[in-house]
Amino acid sequence: MGEAGGQGITVSGNTYWLAPDTEGRLVSINGAATASYVYDAVGNQVRATVGGLTTTYISNYYEWNGAAGVKYYYACAERVAMRDAGNALYFLLADTRMATQLIIPTLRAIVQSADAKRARLKAAIQPRPRPRRTTMSKEHTLKLARMEAVQTARIIRTS
Repeated sequence: MGEAGGQGITVSGNTYWLAPDTEGRLVSINGAATASYVYDAVGNQVRATVGGLTTTYISNYYEWNGAAGVKYYYACAERVAMRDAGNALYFLLADTRMATQLIIPTLRAIVQSADAKRARLKAAIQPRPRPRRTTMSKEHTLKLARMEAVQTARIIRTS
């Protein structure tokens, strides 16, 4: 046990003291680095101070760190996009466990990538035109002439 009933852990030779609240949520870290966390009555984190930088969380839709904010967008209760302080829009793509795996800077990148992929697929599945033969080989011409002669002989015999 460490300070204020917390638990001490050592990482890369540095000792940190982790202090939970009565609900078991982490409320402070002391040691080589410091951090503190504040939660609302429902248990949502509303403020975090890490290394002197305080970030305030307003619902799940907005973060404010005193100088700039980040806004989040949701679709069907899933976080799908974010807009940073520079007003740049990023799309968040998640894997099946709903962990964010990829952040794409603009929708234009997705559209251009999809268009390029579609063009490659279309080119791959399109039937290639066969070259037309403009001249027949000598053997082929003789074979056709023989077939015509046989057909003509049959017609003559039956008439």
